[in-house]
Amino acid sequence: MKPDNVTLEDRRRRVAEAEAAVAAFDAEIPQPASLPKGTPDRRRLDSKAFDEYVQRRFAGGRRDRYRRLTAELQAAKTSLRRSESARLAARLRAADPRTAIHAAIKKELIARGYRMERSDGGRGGSRYYERWNSEQNDWDRVRVSDHRVPETAEREYNVENGGFSWATCGISLIISDYDSPDEAVSQLREMLDGEEDDETN
Repeated sequence: MKPDNVTLEDRRRRVAEAEAAVAAFDAEIPQPASLPKGTPDRRRLDSKAFDEYVQRRFAGGRRDRYRRLTAELQAAKTSLRRSESARLAARLRAADPRTAIHAAIKKELIARGYRMERSDGGRGGSRYYERWNSEQNDWDRVRVSDHRVPETAEREYNVENGGFSWATCGISLIISDYDSPDEAVSQLREMLDGEEDDETN
């Protein structure tokens, strides 16, 4: 069976089978029960019985067999956990389209040489990207968010004195303006290509 065709139920069944195999191994040589309280020299006798149990439990090739069984169990649990995480992520993307739009925009920007500078506000919050522009000797900046940055007198003053403000500088894409990742990426491409044309003119 190809890995891509393994369903979540297949992975759960593999975990159950691996757990059963480990349990069967344990049942072959049961751990001895403690002696009743009040038994003379009880602690020493219990310790001796347990040491003998461990020796029998892992005698011959049983240690290697146990390691193999527990490794198979761990691998099955890891596979199931990753599958469940991927399924949850898909549900979150479906429930919140902003997540899918963010993912599509990130893919487009990374392909164009940008890197994510920082991320604020959870799944639907703001993402800040930058790329060094050697011709302009400055950073190309892109902000992807669910809200706009309002203009203020302080921000305007900063820009007039050589500072930077997302209210008037860089490229800002507001994901709430778009219904789908394709629509948002299409608009982003127009904005990026338009800015590059302005720099060359």
